[in-house]
Amino acid sequence: MSGEQINIGSLQGGGNQIGGSSNVMYQAPQPVGRPAMAERPGLDLADASRQGRRTRWDVGVITVLSEETSAVAAMLDASGECHVRVHDSGLRCREAQLGSPGAGISVVATQTLGQGQQSAVIAFERLREAYTPTTVVLTGIAGAINPIITLGDVVVVNGVIHYDQRRETSAGITRRGQEIPVPARTRHAINAFFSDHGEPYRTTIVGSDGISRSCAVRPGMIGSGEAVVADQNSPIRGYVTAFNEKTLALETEAAGIAEAFYETTDTLAAGTGWLAIRGISDSADAAKDDTYHEIASWHAAVILRQMLPYLKASPQPATPY
Repeated sequence: MSGEQINIGSLQGGGNQIGGSSNVMYQAPQPVGRPAMAERPGLDLADASRQGRRTRWDVGVITVLSEETSAVAAMLDASGECHVRVHDSGLRCREAQLGSPGAGISVVATQTLGQGQQSAVIAFERLREAYTPTTVVLTGIAGAINPIITLGDVVVVNGVIHYDQRRETSAGITRRGQEIPVPARTRHAINAFFSDHGEPYRTTIVGSDGISRSCAVRPGMIGSGEAVVADQNSPIRGYVTAFNEKTLALETEAAGIAEAFYETTDTLAAGTGWLAIRGISDSADAAKDDTYHEIASWHAAVILRQMLPYLKASPQPATPY
């Protein structure tokens, strides 16, 4: 499905449709100068249960950079009922109900305290402790390492290559990469999205600056580790490409989310899936800078909005007696 135009420039109403259909004009407020939202006091899980508050949300969103957070916040503000909640622990979350209560999608978003795997894992655990979302989505930017993608394109991640594990000897460094795919339920959602929109999905997004930019959205693998790569000849780029020649981009948090999900799948707070959606802000080379951060963040947030209906968990059948 091509030629769809998505407007995220100004809030004019009518942007809260839930269906994953075509020809939807997404409209969101500009991130700069947006009035601060009223904050609601935090609740612990025991209080939430006593007061009848939802304790399992459909989708939890994690961002890292301020541009990523602003883009997701604007998308949620424009899409439905939304407010900020600050928990007693200091955890700050934006809660949104998209569509009608009971029939729409509940989304909660939070920002990590810093960059990298460890901070992402802590945000993941705190989000699951407070909201137990069915699916957690890491949303933001990445650097391209594959020539088929360019600035502003979006990668819907179907697997991560964690490249940090290695053995260091006097003879040199031997990397021991680990591939972590998204769970099967998430992969089904990704496949359904691209079946409906085409692969690659080509669209046009109107940014907060009023400029329309075309981009391609592709499913694919990314490399993830602690290193920020800004060198065309980086050994990390070479290793990840050799590991899987179709790897599209590099970033610094998704492997932590993937591993945290894998190691906690048997807990009460466990959901059914994780996902990363990454807008391309640079080419992981010497030209790497912040110029395209906001645009790439907007594009990732818009694609997140379009994917939400696919990520909503189906109601579970009643257990027979």
